[in-house]
Amino acid sequence: MKNTITKVFAAVAASALFFGTVLSSAGAYNGWADEYINFCNARGIITGNENGDLMPEEKLTREQMAKMLLTAFSIDTASAGKIGYFDVAADRWSYKYISKYSEYAFVQKDLFRPDENVTREEFFAMAVKIAGYGNMTPLRKDAFDLEFEDYTEINPTYYDLIVVGFEKKFIQGSDNLIKPKDFLTRAEACTLLYKLVNGVENDKLASDNDSLQEQEDAAAQNPDSEQSEEQELIMSSTPLMGESEATVEQAKQWATNRGAHQRFIDIADLYWKYGEITGIRADVLYAQAAKETNFGKYTGQVQPEQNNWAGIKKYGAVGDEPDDHECFETPEDGVRGHFNHMSAYVGAEPVGEPHGRYRSVKSLSWAGTVKTVEELGGKWCPNPTYGLSIVDDYLIPMINTKVNE
Repeated sequence: MKNTITKVFAAVAASALFFGTVLSSAGAYNGWADEYINFCNARGIITGNENGDLMPEEKLTREQMAKMLLTAFSIDTASAGKIGYFDVAADRWSYKYISKYSEYAFVQKDLFRPDENVTREEFFAMAVKIAGYGNMTPLRKDAFDLEFEDYTEINPTYYDLIVVGFEKKFIQGSDNLIKPKDFLTRAEACTLLYKLVNGVENDKLASDNDSLQEQEDAAAQNPDSEQSEEQELIMSSTPLMGESEATVEQAKQWATNRGAHQRFIDIADLYWKYGEITGIRADVLYAQAAKETNFGKYTGQVQPEQNNWAGIKKYGAVGDEPDDHECFETPEDGVRGHFNHMSAYVGAEPVGEPHGRYRSVKSLSWAGTVKTVEELGGKWCPNPTYGLSIVDDYLIPMINTKVNE
C-alpha cells in the first residue's frame, strides 16, 4: 500500500502554505520572538493597532487574552451567549470573545476587568485548558516543584494546568522561576501559543497516524479489500538532493531584495560550492539558512560570530542559549557544517571532519533516510510544518526571483 498522510496533516500543510505567504509579507515583526509573533499574526491570533504595530513588548490585557486564546484554537464565538460582567458592554469590540471565554473560566464574577493586564499564571493555565488539555492529570508534580523555586506562589486553581503544560514542554520558566504573578507581554503570549498550537497539531497527527496504522494492518490481513485512490492523500515533496533550481545569482538577488545582511549575501557562493561537492541542493540549504538566521541578521539566540548558519546545537545540548549552539571558526566552516549536518539526514558523505552533532544524528534510526525538504518537519525541528515553511516562504520566492540586469 502506498504511504499516505492523514487529513489532519494535509490540513496543517495547506495552512502552512497559506500562512507562509502572509509571514513573508512586508512589515513582519523582527525581534527575539519574530517567528512566534509572525506565526500568530498570520493566523489572526494577534493583530496590530491602526498603524500595523504589533506592540510585542506591550503588556497583554485580559480582553486581548480572550481573543488570542479563542482564535488560536478556532473556538467558535458565534454560539456565545449573553454575559453578566458589569464592565463589558454589548457594543465592546471584545464582547463576543469575553462571552465565550467565560464558558471556560473557573469562576463567573461580576467584573471581567478587560483593560487589566494578564498574569502569567492565568494565561498559562487558561491556554492549556482551552487547547484541550484541561482534563489531563499531572504526573510529575515533584519534578515541577524542584524545577521552579516559586511554585508555592501559583494560585492552586491554576497549578495542575501549569504542571501539565510544563510536562508537555509548552511552558518553561527562567532562572528556576515561573514568576506566576508577573504580567505577560504580547510576545511572550505568542511564544506559548506557537508551542501549544503546534503541540495540538502534533497530537492530532499522532492520533490519526495510529488510526491509519490500524487501517493498514487491517488491509494487510484482507488484501482483497479495495481502497479508492482518491482516498489517499499523497504529501507533496521537494527533493533535498540534486541540482538547484535557483542559480546563485538568483539567490543573491533574492537575498538583497529581502533586505539580507551583507554577510548572508556574501556566503551564497559557498553554498553553491558545497552543493556541487555533496550533491545536496544549495538553494534548499541557502533557503533554510535564511529561515534560521533571519537572512544573516541573527535575531535569535545564535550570534553572528558563531558562524552557525543553521541553528545547529552542540553535541548533547538541550537548551536554547548561545552557548548551546555550535561555533564554527569561519563563515565557510559554518557553511560546510550546515552541509555536513544535512548529510547525516540524507545519507551523503560529509566533507572533512564533521562536528559533534552530526554524529548524534547519525545514531538515530532514521538517519540517512530523509529525502525531501518537507520531511525535515518533526526531525530537524519539532514543528511538523518546518520543511513546508522553507519551501513556501523561502525557496519558491528565491526560484521565482528575476535577476536585475
